[in-house]
Amino acid sequence: MEAAPFRRALVRSAPLQRRLNLYLHVVMTQLAQTIACARFHFVEARLARCLLMSSDRAHSDHCHITHEILASMLGVRRAGVTGAARSHVLSVSGGSDLLKLHEWRVIRYARGQITMLDRPKLEKLCCECYAVVKVETDRLLPRHQA
Repeated sequence: MEAAPFRRALVRSAPLQRRLNLYLHVVMTQLAQTIACARFHFVEARLARCLLMSSDRAHSDHCHITHEILASMLGVRRAGVTGAARSHVLSVSGGSDLLKLHEWRVIRYARGQITMLDRPKLEKLCCECYAVVKVETDRLLPRHQA
């Protein structure tokens, strides 16, 4: 849609204005949380958060995300994503359990195709930033609304 017709529709439609404002609030919440997350959380937890958020938006446990895209999303080098996805040790439950993503069989990754095999475990691995954004998104933009 061209910008001019969109602006006219926005001026005429209070429900469209409200929905767009709610969407913008959610995006700004996600942006702010992502910035804080990048500063304070390990790449493994951030990777888990990104995978969960991608799954939520795609409404699927399977998505196409390359290492390059993940690296860009996480603000790390491509090698950092490979390490987080395949070989880095993760600290879970206050540091008492040390497990690798592939050993947990939480995800399967092959040529840019990621399948989440165990979403509950992935949620345990991610930082609290995922829940913060999910709660705000679900509160402001329930799925049943058009």
